[in-house]
Order: sequence, then C-alpha cells, then structure tokens
Amino acid sequence: MSNKIIKRIYVRGILTLLSPLLLGSGEDENSDIDLLRDWEGRSFIPGSALAGVLRHYLGEILHSKDIDIVEEVFGRKPQKDQDSTQSLIYFYDAEIKNQPQIQIRDGVEIDNLTKTAKEKGKYDYEVLEARNTFEFRTELIIREKHNASLKKIENLLYLMLDALKNEKIRIGGKTRRGFGKVKLEDIKLLILDMNEPEDRNKWIDFNWDFEGNSDIGVLNHNELGIKDIPVTTIKVKFSLPYSLIIKHYSAAPEVEDMEHLFSASKPVIPGTSWTGALRHAMENIGREIGKEKEIKDLIEKLFGYVDEESKKAKASRIYIEESIIKNEVSVSYTRNKVDRFTGGVVEGALFEERPVFNNGDTEVHLNIHIKEGEDAEIGLLLLAIRDLWYGIQTIGGDANIGRGILEGKELIVNKTKINLENREDKKYLKALAEYLGS
Repeated sequence: MSNKIIKRIYVRGILTLLSPLLLGSGEDENSDIDLLRDWEGRSFIPGSALAGVLRHYLGEILHSKDIDIVEEVFGRKPQKDQDSTQSLIYFYDAEIKNQPQIQIRDGVEIDNLTKTAKEKGKYDYEVLEARNTFEFRTELIIREKHNASLKKIENLLYLMLDALKNEKIRIGGKTRRGFGKVKLEDIKLLILDMNEPEDRNKWIDFNWDFEGNSDIGVLNHNELGIKDIPVTTIKVKFSLPYSLIIKHYSAAPEVEDMEHLFSASKPVIPGTSWTGALRHAMENIGREIGKEKEIKDLIEKLFGYVDEESKKAKASRIYIEESIIKNEVSVSYTRNKVDRFTGGVVEGALFEERPVFNNGDTEVHLNIHIKEGEDAEIGLLLLAIRDLWYGIQTIGGDANIGRGILEGKELIVNKTKINLENREDKKYLKALAEYLGS
C-alpha cells in the first residue's frame, strides 16, 4: 500500500538561554557534574532533550481527548493491541553558535536544624551561562495516512514553537529553580507540498540556510483543546540596605578567595538560594507555632520531596527565578578568622572576599510561579516572604556579620498589590489558619 510523503515542514531559529543551563554528562573531569559536550568538546543540547521536554509540555497542556495526536507525532511504544509507530518529527542536536560561556557553581546540602553544611554535602557543577545561543532545527514529515489529522499535526507543531517563542519551555536540570529558560528567536518556517513539482525541487536542493516561506501562525488551526492551568504569580521588590554575598570560590591567586556569584557578568541571587531561605523561614514558622508536621506537609506539597526509604518522590510545583541585583557596587573586603576560645587571630587565616553593597538605589526582584497553588500554600509562602521583607530571614552567607538582610518594597500577587502593613494578605493567612486547624 502506498504511503507517500505529502508534506515536509522545516523550522530553524536561534535558541537563546535566558538563564543558566545544566545538562549533565555523567562525567566529573572539571566538576562533580560536567556539562554535556560533543566529540570536539563543545557544549550542545541533544535533540532527545528538546523532544522530551516538548512532549512533556504537550502532555500537560492538552485535554485527554487530544493526547492521541501527541503519540501520532512523536511515535508510540508497542502495546498489546498496537504496534509501535515511528516519530513524524525530528529534532536535531542544537549546536552552540558562540564561544561557550561556562561557569562552575557550588552547591551544598544544609542541615535544617543547625544551618550548617552536612558532612560531605559539598558539590559543584558546570552550567552554561545565560545569553549563550544555539542553532535550533526541526523537521516534520507527513505521509498520506496522516492526511485526516493534518491540521491537528500542524497545530501541535505550532504549540511547540509558540511555547519556545514565549519562554514557556525549560531544559535540563534545576528548571524549577530558575535554570534552563530558553527563547526561540529569528524563526524561519519552510512548508513544502510534495505534490508540487516546484516544492519537490526545493527539497532536492534543500539546505538549512533557507529563508522560509510562511509564518508560524499558518500552523495554528485551533484544532486542539488547551487546559486552563491556574498559575499564581508572586513578585517582590527588595532593596539591599547593607551587603550580600552568595559565595563563589576561586583558586586564582590574583582574585579574592570568595566573591559574590555573577552570571553573564551580572550579580545574581540564584533560585536555589531563594528556595533555601524561603524553606528555612517556613520551617522556623512551623516550630514557632507548634505545627511542624503540618507545615512540613505543606512545604513538601510546594517544593516536592525525595523519600529514599520508600523510593517515592514528588516534583516541585513552585518555580523560583534567578534574580539580577541591580545598581550594586562590589568591594573587596579583607577579614581575619578569630579563635573563639582565645579571642585572637588564627595564624594564616587572613582571607579576602568581594560582596555586593548598597549603592544608594540597589534593588533585587524575586519572581515566583506556583502551578495550581492553593490559598493555604500561598499564605505560608507570604509568611516566609514577610520574614525576608523585615530582615528576619537572611539570604546568602555571612549572616552572622550582618550580611544578607533585605528590605521589602513592593509585593504583587496575581497583578494585585498587597500591603503587608495593612494585613492585605489576610485572605491567604485565613486559609492557612484553617488548614492548620487553628
């Protein structure tokens, strides 16, 4: 039976990193978690990673009645009553276009009670910094037997391209902590009707430098049902009254022993640091009100968990973006380690660090997104933000010498300004109180 190709659709563009990318290779030559590299040592995003994250995205947003079209496009595994099918869409490895900007970041597992590092809890990992760019290429091949679902197939491609264009897709590890955010730019779309001799000739002479003949909007036939998934957005503006350091260590003799973390030449507070501060504030709240178990359950619903004993795990529903510190000044600072028993200086313990300081109008913005957030969860999160707002909870290192104190300036929940002084968060706090049974 003939099943000839009736249409080929090619897409190319520039995939730009808007936040750091962590794609581990399983190697540990440069760090505990090295980036994935090709045989020439250049970083890339494998086509399998792009296909996987886009397929997962479609599975989340489409109604169950349209899930079959996802399997038709991406292929399906063999079932008892069905044979396996080949994928219609091909994602090519995204090759990096610029000289890779790679950074080694530090991580440490913290004991929640002592606020100190767990034994052997220190690790580091490589990331590609924001603003690195990749060449994006994909190809969709449609055969005669798919003609009946042609519009749905094209619509599916539109949803993927639209998601990449509008920053809805994250790739790699730690995506819920601000990593892996990408944007597809300079999109070129080439549609070839294989029944037309002219288009067949274009395919014979095809190369990836094509200029395109259509806009991606032509693929949107409104044939697929999209779920309405509620997302709560919280935005907080803080000022930095004193100083702050998220420590980044260097072995180079010409620079300080420790400096504040920079990404793409800008000082940042990573999503992992925000997460640690917020979780710690929540745990303190639980201890203060005598509701540790209930608060722990809420924390795990929000931030996810991994239970090594039962082998159970739950993904985080809260996304915390990496924040850029604006209008700061970095100053080198020399300190001595002091012997706590004698009160004297420890010999050979002189060190230098380079925190960021207030420069008059220094500010930082915290951006949080909660998928299907409940009022009680938002209430707990707002209590933790309140502790950051008033400087009760610090962020970063050297809190014992006054660093990491923030001062709240503006709080917005779902585009509505909330005045904490006037207790305008009482709707969420009431829901939290009802959840806790108090």
